[in-house]
Amino acid sequence: MRHLCMTLSLMVTGCIQFSTPKGNGFAVEFSGKPSCIEAETHASYLPDPEDGFTVEAWVQSNADTAYQDHPLVVWNGAFALWSGQEGTSHFTDSSTEPVGADGANGWMDGELHHVAGTYSSGIASLFLDGQKIAFNTNMELGSTPTSSIFIGCWADTDLHHEGLIDEVRISNTVRYSDDFTPSSSAFGFDLETIHLWHFDEGENDVALDEAGLADAYLSRVDWVEFSLSGDDTAER
Repeated sequence: MRHLCMTLSLMVTGCIQFSTPKGNGFAVEFSGKPSCIEAETHASYLPDPEDGFTVEAWVQSNADTAYQDHPLVVWNGAFALWSGQEGTSHFTDSSTEPVGADGANGWMDGELHHVAGTYSSGIASLFLDGQKIAFNTNMELGSTPTSSIFIGCWADTDLHHEGLIDEVRISNTVRYSDDFTPSSSAFGFDLETIHLWHFDEGENDVALDEAGLADAYLSRVDWVEFSLSGDDTAER
């Protein structure tokens, strides 16, 4: 188990750190190729781009991760949230090109981070630990979403995350427009939630979607004991 020091305020580096997790929660850990999580969904679940949406996750990389492209959440044909070479970060259409909200700093530094991308009417924003680090006022969202969402991997490539992912939520609303302080609780399920994976099962190869629409299947991904806090009730 990694040791995480307790600091609830935003750090200068942008990371948020916590003490050794308490409770009986779990997270998923990617440790080797081709580690992948795939959730079968439906193209109709992608929100109307005019209405907007949010994709967000808690993530921690291995401390010795080499700089390269590391996918976090990818819906091919729609969007991708990923960390690029040289420690950059990106919220784009589902290509590996920096054509959206592209940040000069990222989350593959061994620390625990909250990452969020929002989109509405061509405006894309990327948040790292509650700070808006990049935006694009003319981003084109992919218009042909596929029937699968990939977490920690990119379909038909050997690109994958290296480290831990806990809590992934996709919402049909723009949850964040200005800087904010991320809650250390599990993401909440509400009327704006499309998909929500808590990754608290801790066994077998299926992670349940609280929305009941797209359970996720793990391939060469390990369960690890982990919890953002002892309280599983979300505050946002």
